[in-house]
Amino acid sequence: KKGGSGMTLIELADGVTLDEITAKTQAAFKVNLNSKQSNAA
Repeated sequence: KKGGSGMTLIELADGVTLDEITAKTQAAFKVNLNSKQSNAA
């Protein structure tokens, strides 16, 4: 969508790391995880 804010990652599945998501995703995205998940990643 033109002029949109793009995608935002808000949650990680159990056993999946932020590094894995970044490596496997070609599109640009923002990260906005809650504090519990942010500390785990």
